Amino acid sequence: MNHWLLSHRLFTSLRTDGFARFVNIVSVSAICLGTLSLLLSLSILNGYEERILETATQFTSHVEIRSSALDGITLSPSEVQRIRELQGVVSVDSILMREALIRTRTGIDGVVIHGMNAERIQQLKPALISGTLPADATCVIGEALARRLSLGIGDSVLFYSMSAQTPTADSIAAPPVPSATLFTSTISGIVATGMQSVDASMIVMPKRSLSTATGSTTGQVTMLTLELANPDRADITAVALLTILPPQYQIVTWKDRYASVANWIELQKQPIPIVLGLISIVAAFSLVSTLLVGVVLKTRSLAILASLGMPYSTLTGLVLRRGLWLGFVGTALGCSVAALLIGIQHTWHVLRLDGAIYYVSTLPVSLSIAPFILVPLSTMLLAAIATIVPMVVVARQRIVRGIQFR
Repeated sequence: MNHWLLSHRLFTSLRTDGFARFVNIVSVSAICLGTLSLLLSLSILNGYEERILETATQFTSHVEIRSSALDGITLSPSEVQRIRELQGVVSVDSILMREALIRTRTGIDGVVIHGMNAERIQQLKPALISGTLPADATCVIGEALARRLSLGIGDSVLFYSMSAQTPTADSIAAPPVPSATLFTSTISGIVATGMQSVDASMIVMPKRSLSTATGSTTGQVTMLTLELANPDRADITAVALLTILPPQYQIVTWKDRYASVANWIELQKQPIPIVLGLISIVAAFSLVSTLLVGVVLKTRSLAILASLGMPYSTLTGLVLRRGLWLGFVGTALGCSVAALLIGIQHTWHVLRLDGAIYYVSTLPVSLSIAPFILVPLSTMLLAAIATIVPMVVVARQRIVRGIQFR
């Protein structure tokens, strides 16, 4: 005997009863709403974290080593090698950074120029929305900055930067002194990371071109970047670096750079699943009431099945199957709607945010499959637990009283 079919035929015959049909719709809708809210909230939180990590990998890294000295980082080869050998460190790269004023035909603004090597510049390709990646004396510019200064592909800009001049051996020993540098560059491309703080001030050009333009010494760098196998170990790596680096160096992790957003994400990850999980618990109670209504209205039919020799274990199994079916329908609807909304937002960026407040210009969503596995499983588990009370009611039913029930 197909017990799934029997359960379906037994309870779907209640469709003619208006109240039973109403509580079924409420139960499925509650499960759908609980699943939908959980999936959307987890997708947004994970989307924020992924956006921050993606931007950190493209333009900086998981861990940065900076120097407060004008002449940049001057680590010995042995110290750099010790950094490379730290647990979890995948690669160590160098970046030449220069703060500068940029002058265009529409005005002047402050920017940060990043000089990168060719391999790192290739990582910008996914963020490139127009033009080409920089080469030689060209540069790429953030979308928000380009829009604010009315710049486009092929426009020439003038930079005013301060660089350090190292004293010659014949001069009296003294720290490097700053000097003004003027140079021009042509915009070859425009990038958009979605992070307002980056898109509003970022300019990237080849490290060799920036070094030549600013008069920096060969090999001079202002920042070392560390890429980690596990970004969550950035704080542990930062502590390990304290034992290697001299005190004048500053260690900045991606969590430090985006501290407010990272703290907000961590804060929300703890209570939001619990709070929104209460919706699923309420849905479980509505499922209990739905099954109880079905059991009461089908008391006579269940008693007749018992009189024909059907074991009580099979009768309670019919209720369990009905509960799992309602849970499955509500969960499937919730997952489908969530996947549709997430897909629309990821593709067309319908919901936009104020980048000055939320760091991103569009609401970030994650396409991770994990929530679409964990949330439905937990919802189905709640649906199974919700059938316990109706199953007990069925198990305690007496055949004679059930047949006489009207």
